[in-house]
This record gives sequence, C-alpha cells and structure tokens, in this order.
Amino acid sequence: MIATLMTLVMLAPFAASALGLQQVVPSDCNQPGGCQSICDLATLAQNLLNDGIFVAIFLSAILFAWAGWQLVVGSSSGNAAQVKRAKNIFKYVTGGLVLIISAWIIVSVIMSALTNNSSWNNLCSQQSASLPFVPRG
Repeated sequence: MIATLMTLVMLAPFAASALGLQQVVPSDCNQPGGCQSICDLATLAQNLLNDGIFVAIFLSAILFAWAGWQLVVGSSSGNAAQVKRAKNIFKYVTGGLVLIISAWIIVSVIMSALTNNSSWNNLCSQQSASLPFVPRG
C-alpha cells in the first residue's frame, strides 16, 4: 500500500505534464522577490483557473464513466440502491459542471463588458507588464 502511494506521488508530475496542464506560477515569480508586477499575479490567477477547469472536466469524465458502469451493473443485477447511487453521481457531476462553466461564462461576460475587450484574459501583454506590484507586508 505504501509503495503504491509513493509510486503515485512520484509519478504525479509526469501525469500532470501528460495532461497538458500549464505551469501555474509564472517564471517571473520564481525570481528573488517573487512576482514583480500585477500582471504576474493576473497570469498566476488565470493559469490556476485554467488548470482547475481542465482538471474538473477530466475528473467529471471519469465520474461519468464510473456512474455509467454502476448504472449498468446495478440495473443488470436488479440492485435498486446501486442504480440510485449512479443516478445521484450523474446528477451531482452534471450540476457541478454546469456551475463551473456558468461561473466561467459569467466572469468572462462581466470582464469583457468592463474592459471593452473580448480577450480580457490577455490584457497583460509585454507593454502593460511594466506596472509595478508592491506587496504590503
């Protein structure tokens, strides 16, 4: 059991790389002094949200497959409790996906309206990256 857990922990970076996840912390924030501009923090937040949505969709696909398997096995064996659990998994995973995607759409519409820019998540370009960020400590 411990060997399996250690193997999974050691292989996690390779799995994250294979999934196509972005580096969450921008390279500018890995220097002494941390993030140097407000755009670095915006990039950090954007990368975190993108990876979070990607992982949520990936996990929901796995949960849909699991619920489908439980539904097939439960209905073929006549186990009403297992069928009910499978339907609940479908219901909650669908609700979670709708919530995540709805929140993303709402934020996107509000930010597009506030910035008059449909690609608001790319506001921090090389020209605007010169805005200093002074953390209060």
